[in-house]
Amino acid sequence: MTDSIGYVGSSNFSEASADKFECGVLITCPETIKQVRSEFVDEIIQYSHPTDMSALKEATIFIGDIRTDLARLMVSLGDQLAGSNGQHPTLESLQEIIEVIDAIEGGLLCLDEYSEHEKSSELLSQVSEVIDIQSLRKLRDLLEHYDSHLLELAEFSVEDFIDSYLNEPEIAKEAYDEHVDKYIQLATNAAEDKEQQLHDAAKKELKEAASLATRFVRSSENALEKMKELENSIWDFDNT
Repeated sequence: MTDSIGYVGSSNFSEASADKFECGVLITCPETIKQVRSEFVDEIIQYSHPTDMSALKEATIFIGDIRTDLARLMVSLGDQLAGSNGQHPTLESLQEIIEVIDAIEGGLLCLDEYSEHEKSSELLSQVSEVIDIQSLRKLRDLLEHYDSHLLELAEFSVEDFIDSYLNEPEIAKEAYDEHVDKYIQLATNAAEDKEQQLHDAAKKELKEAASLATRFVRSSENALEKMKELENSIWDFDNT
């Protein structure tokens, strides 16, 4: 496909193609070519990878894909907190981010395989200097730490809080018969206040988490370029 002509052919590896049946359409309308490219070709290219790759190339593609996942998950976490109280991040969403962080660190370990290659040592050190792995680790610590507001909000249950409130010894002695409704309302109000406090604290914490994720995503863009240079240096590719 060029800007002035495009060809759409029949699918390969189908029963029809096995019978040597082929057909295609030539497109010469620039606007149609542009539409086909934007709606189909660009996406195909985005998700296509060579079948014959080195471990380093696989790691480069893997980290590129998974850093996109990290950005997507952080946006999703922000969406979960976009409203007022009652909207919680889930434990599953936090765990997904942690798993992506672990996967990125695991992918970077493959670089050690190339540390003794005379052409790669300099670029390898540049990759290590460029990529902000510390921000990634701080992000994981922020999400996993026992006093994380995001984690506390994800684990918070209004029902459990009310039950715990009503079972306090001093409350339990009074919360019976005609006083039950009064103390249930007090417990509900306390639960809503606690939930709002956690929600506000989690929003502030999310800003820090988003900042750490952004630092890594930006630094990894430069690191990926270095990894591509490293791949080319090992195999003496000349792309000029």
